[in-house]
Amino acid sequence: MLVPIVEILFGLLLLAPGALGQLAAGTSLVLLAVFSVVAWESDGTQGCGCWAESSAGGDPEQERTSLLVRNAVLAAGVAFGIPVAVPFSVSVWIVGLAVGSLVGFCVMEIPQILAAATFVQSTRSSM
Repeated sequence: MLVPIVEILFGLLLLAPGALGQLAAGTSLVLLAVFSVVAWESDGTQGCGCWAESSAGGDPEQERTSLLVRNAVLAAGVAFGIPVAVPFSVSVWIVGLAVGSLVGFCVMEIPQILAAATFVQSTRSSM
C-alpha cells in the first residue's frame, strides 16, 4: 500500500512549478532507482499489482524486463524535468497535465503491451 501512495504523492509534486517540482523530479529518480533495484533482484511476486504476472501470460523474466524498460522510460522523462524551471502559467499547466496524463498512461502500460506482443508472437510461431 505504501508504493501507490508514494507514487501518487510524487506524481502530484511533479506538477508543482519551480524548485518544488525540480526537487520532486530528483527525488522521484532516486525512488525509481530503488524500486528498479528491488524489481531486478525479485522474483516478481511482491504482490503490489505492477509486478504480478500480466493478463497476457508472460513469463516472470519478461515481466521483470518490461518493468525495467518502463522504469527507464520514466527516468528519462523525469530527468528532462529537472533542469527546466518555468514560471507558473495555468494554461501551460493544463496542457502539460493533459499531455502528461496521456503519455504517462501509455508509459505505465509498457509492461502489459510488451507481454501482449510477446504472447501474440509466441502464438503465431506455434501455429
